[in-house]
Amino acid sequence: TADGQSLQWDDLTTRLRAQTQAFSAVAATHPLAALRLLVECGGTAALTYFLRCIPPPADISKLTALDEILDESVELIVGAVSPAALTQARAPTRFGGIGLRRITPLSPIAHFASLAQCIQSLPLCAHLPRDLCLFPLIAHPSLFPFPQVTSLMSSVLGDGPYPKKIQKSLSLALDTAAFVLLHSSLPADEKARLISLTQHGSSLWLHLPK
Repeated sequence: TADGQSLQWDDLTTRLRAQTQAFSAVAATHPLAALRLLVECGGTAALTYFLRCIPPPADISKLTALDEILDESVELIVGAVSPAALTQARAPTRFGGIGLRRITPLSPIAHFASLAQCIQSLPLCAHLPRDLCLFPLIAHPSLFPFPQVTSLMSSVLGDGPYPKKIQKSLSLALDTAAFVLLHSSLPADEKARLISLTQHGSSLWLHLPK
């Protein structure tokens, strides 16, 4: 039910806040270890299952509250940072970040991808084009009332066939747009540093945002 789903979002917020507050003691002597713990507890890999299973809440503030907790946690570990540094921290490691993805745009994408995967597995869809199987889900707001996802689907995929890995495709589009915007806003030396963090092998380390 809607009430049950709302309680699940509240529980996630409570647990994430408790976990991140516990990192302060670690951060005092081992900031990189604390950052690693933060990524493991609040990064995309830890939250994706929840985001795929639980629909986004009707109250958008529940999502922004989670994003604020993650932002505060970064500053708890590395100190006060600029908005650009927080944007970098939110990016996946392949884009020079540390994988603390923003939950607000990711939640409807992850849930949509999960629903789409379930629909495509139905026997009815076994002999139908993937686009035709997903059309009812996209076309009717009462089934999936998140126009930002359908808009992104349209801009990313156009009239072409939908990929099997829908969440990966949509997330990549979001990440790429955020990276281009961040890169364009940085001075020359920081642009070079950001590019270097996207190179092969750099993701073996968690880079503290500057």
